[in-house]
Amino acid sequence: MFRAAPSRRNHDAAFFIFTQNSTFYITNFKKLCKVVILFFFSQY
Repeated sequence: MFRAAPSRRNHDAAFFIFTQNSTFYITNFKKLCKVVILFFFSQY
């Protein structure tokens, strides 16, 4: 019982870090898509 508490807290911290990173990556991915689309259209 007591051993599960720290792992649970670590899991929450890891999940928080993951969600923070995922939002960061999503914004960068959108920027990357925009750049790729602009580059693709600039070829024509």
